[in-house]
Amino acid sequence: MKIRYLIIVFWTLLFYSCEKSNPEIAGAGELSSISYQEKIYAQPIVVDNQIVSVQNKDNVNFLTAFNNTGSIEWNIDIDDYIIQGTNYDNVPYLFLSKNKNNDVFLNFLNDNNNGSEIIKTVRFNKNGEYISQFTDSIHQNLPNFVSAARRFTGLGVLPLDNGNVSVVSSLTVLTNQHTYIQMSEYNSEGSHLNDTIYTLDELINPYQVFLASNNRLIFQTGDGFGITRFVIFNPGTGEIFTSPEFPVFDLLSFYENSKGNFIFTASAFVDNLSYYGIIISISSNAEYLWHQVYTEQTAWLLTSVSELSDGYIFTGFDITGQLLNEFDWRSSLDNEKVFGIVMKTDFNGKINQNTGWSYRIMSPASTAGAVVLQNETGGYTVFGGKYDRDIHSTMILKLNEMGEIAN
Repeated sequence: MKIRYLIIVFWTLLFYSCEKSNPEIAGAGELSSISYQEKIYAQPIVVDNQIVSVQNKDNVNFLTAFNNTGSIEWNIDIDDYIIQGTNYDNVPYLFLSKNKNNDVFLNFLNDNNNGSEIIKTVRFNKNGEYISQFTDSIHQNLPNFVSAARRFTGLGVLPLDNGNVSVVSSLTVLTNQHTYIQMSEYNSEGSHLNDTIYTLDELINPYQVFLASNNRLIFQTGDGFGITRFVIFNPGTGEIFTSPEFPVFDLLSFYENSKGNFIFTASAFVDNLSYYGIIISISSNAEYLWHQVYTEQTAWLLTSVSELSDGYIFTGFDITGQLLNEFDWRSSLDNEKVFGIVMKTDFNGKINQNTGWSYRIMSPASTAGAVVLQNETGGYTVFGGKYDRDIHSTMILKLNEMGEIAN
């Protein structure tokens, strides 16, 4: 316990030693954007230079693709695809993903009344045309010595390199200090192919999973008290790499850059319960590379990363003067103290004086950035919306190459 406390103190002091840049402010009158009044249900993704989002308008749920002018390329009613007996407001896991062919996956995970977890994935092509779907429960292929009372718990749905989909679940067993990872694979027609169970010789307690290149799995693990490690597992080779501990409270996004390194945006808090944002980068072998932190009177919580030729663009939102014990994801994001953030950095996450910039967007339609497109003619398209699924507001924001709001 004493060692863990020293680790937390070390990281806190290290994070606070970083210089925070105050963002320039863009007023609502400066925004060049197209606004929509819709409910955003899942973090949008970029597919074939289009922004794809799950949204609700007039009590109808859509999967929508926007181009870099803000125009809608295609729009699909997806109410018929929801897990039976649920609705989009109460599904605890609703996630968009894509594969190398730019197929779009609408993923659901929901608890059943009997204690099992129901998984559903619907596949569309990049033009919004339906391909296939499957609905299943998390398979319980328990090791012989494990009590039937224990269950595999779903972590996520991941598109594999071969075009199939894997439902990833985990089981930790205290008696032998092992973690079991199950990958249930489904083909492009939605048929179940097989279940493969991998044994990890330690308790990693995973509660979120991401997919890197070559089908490597990245698990977010932790103790539930603000300490997080990242465990990288290669099912093909059996290799396991574990990162140092980080004082991460909530992980907000994952990104693999062109060099094969990993970037995570997250949030954390310190002893006085102040809330702040962190960017962390580790190598493909889970070695620490760099970090940036945002503290003082504001907390920058970044929800997406896009790589450019000379650095990154991060988007998210700025919570001004909020304390963790006052913060409610279901209400606080609709007040006057929350603004959108758009930030361009170098490859170490720093705002370079010559090429970097940041904006805090003073608009009620922009309390969170989502994803960014880099236009062919220069400049950027930012898809913005409020991070909470109970809040209605969406916008397409245009920036030039210097990050200035386009008129």
